[in-house]
Amino acid sequence: MAASSGRGSSWWDRDVDCGGRIIRLDVRHAAHQIWERACWRVRWACGDEADAGWLMESAVERISRYLDKKDLPLFSNDINRLLLRAFSRILGRYTKKLQRLKLMGGISDLPEPESEDDWGERANNYADLTNIFSQLNPRSSTMFSLRLAGFTWREIAQVLKMNEVAVKRSFWREIRRIQNVHPLKPRERDPR
Repeated sequence: MAASSGRGSSWWDRDVDCGGRIIRLDVRHAAHQIWERACWRVRWACGDEADAGWLMESAVERISRYLDKKDLPLFSNDINRLLLRAFSRILGRYTKKLQRLKLMGGISDLPEPESEDDWGERANNYADLTNIFSQLNPRSSTMFSLRLAGFTWREIAQVLKMNEVAVKRSFWREIRRIQNVHPLKPRERDPR
């Protein structure tokens, strides 16, 4: 049986919970009595009452299990307050979870996709770097690898047990040697 308010929001009033355990009749009765207040609380916290149904179902199942665990007889306690408190706690956790979600913007805020020319240029640059790397002597290729990994010239000098100025000079001398042997030509743009 579905319980609903006049606004269209509803919750499923079931005899058993999702685990197959029987839901107590007094808890189901209390849920019908506090339904309007529960909808108001969800509307106030979330802006609409769309989530009230599943929140109520969760609270009803929880309180029914709790009262069965305590082995209390039907209609022996003030179930309305107990159920409303459980509902409020579940709602509070849910709203905190919603607040952690941050909207990042719309589709217009996304970056423009890279054009094929940029991809081609990156591929050409990678090919040039691979070509340069293959022609370096072992010490310069170590320097080159360390620079690509983010090391500073000072750190590279410490690794190679050299002077920082000597490391820079040695590396750039090797680069100039490669350029003189195989000069790198500037790439022409595709006229597309």
